[in-house]
Amino acid sequence: MQTSKKILILFCPSLLLFLWGCNRSEPTISQQKQESTPAPLSKTEQPIVQILGQPYIDDPELPEWLNDCERGWHELPAKAEAGDPEAQNKLAHMYYDNYNLDCASGPDDKHDPRKALDLFLKSAEQGNVNSMFMAGLMYLEGPSFYDYPEQDSKEAEKWFLKAVAKGDTSSALELSRIYAQGLGMPKDPQKARKWAYWALKQNPNNTSPNYYLGLLALDEKQYKQAAKFFLNCTGEKTKEYEWMTYECRHAGYQLSTLYEQGLGVEKDLKKAAELYDEARSRAVSRPILTPDEDITTIALDRLWYIAVYKKNPQAQYELGRRYETGDGVEKDEVRAAEWYSRAAEQNNPDALYALAMIDIGNHKGYHHYCIIDWIPEKRDMLEKAAELGHAKAAYELGQMYKTGAYISGNEATNGCLGWGWRYSDVVIGRDESKARYYFKKSGINPPAEE
Repeated sequence: MQTSKKILILFCPSLLLFLWGCNRSEPTISQQKQESTPAPLSKTEQPIVQILGQPYIDDPELPEWLNDCERGWHELPAKAEAGDPEAQNKLAHMYYDNYNLDCASGPDDKHDPRKALDLFLKSAEQGNVNSMFMAGLMYLEGPSFYDYPEQDSKEAEKWFLKAVAKGDTSSALELSRIYAQGLGMPKDPQKARKWAYWALKQNPNNTSPNYYLGLLALDEKQYKQAAKFFLNCTGEKTKEYEWMTYECRHAGYQLSTLYEQGLGVEKDLKKAAELYDEARSRAVSRPILTPDEDITTIALDRLWYIAVYKKNPQAQYELGRRYETGDGVEKDEVRAAEWYSRAAEQNNPDALYALAMIDIGNHKGYHHYCIIDWIPEKRDMLEKAAELGHAKAAYELGQMYKTGAYISGNEATNGCLGWGWRYSDVVIGRDESKARYYFKKSGINPPAEE
């Protein structure tokens, strides 16, 4: 019995070696089937399951910014609910700011200005300076841009003042804007200057306060001083930045207007257009629609740019129309006639007709010279417009040739003293054939015979 045990012990190592060798040989069919079956997913390849209350796990399938958004929605609500002012501020930005990382946009749109303001206020009450500024900004802008249904300049002022007490220059700039433009309260130039200069002292590299100082100078018709402030905003100092604040873009617009009109600087339309073009090209984001920058103003600025810089005759005519009617600008018939004249030089039929018909201070013709000379020029412009297909110009010519063009004694002396014209002199005589021609060309029925 002992001998057999010894033989088994001696044999076992050989058996083990044999079995190991068998395993190293060609796999069996069952082994082949096992090897062809996909290996189970590793831990990193398992579907990611996010559990509220636990740290967010980055999803390698998502871009970094979207992981940041998802992390915020996953982790911040509980912290904000617990009263963490920084979490409240960050979560408020996510509800509010879907123009930045689009964290609030998508199929499940989370953009909610009311929630944003509530969170900003909770955070601000605990001393968060950025939340103070944001609460003030939302109250100031109201529904004009941020979709918040209430506008309350007094509340805005309150939060900006609290933020300024903690050294926030952005809030000082907004206070200057409120007082300089009278947003929801009377203008206060003294307070506007105080906070603009305070902001400049805190951060001389931020040139934006110069815009509001320039506006104050404009109000006082201190055009040279206004131009200086606007230049401080738009000059070489700001060109080192890739971006430009909306205040300094508007300083560029204002400065271009001064050059266009020759106020405080030498009139230079080319310089005016270049300044506008530069301000426009440096606008890297959608403009904020505030009370001083409504859609009408933006449209007028762009129209002016096309009229001057691109010399587009239709844009020049449209500017003339706006100045003649006071549409979006202060009514100014002389400037209207100047723009009509530019477009008329390019044979714009609308401008030719408008220039022929404009009445400046009861004196026909924008040149303010003798009406006897003006009537033939008016006829020539109407004829040119009519030949270009302007129906109203043709009808006006029909009227002119039907009745003839006369001047009264009073009109004859207007700019014509010493010329010896008599009462009811004929400038253009009646011509029935021409009257019929132009009435037909106009497509408008001629007036009934009296």
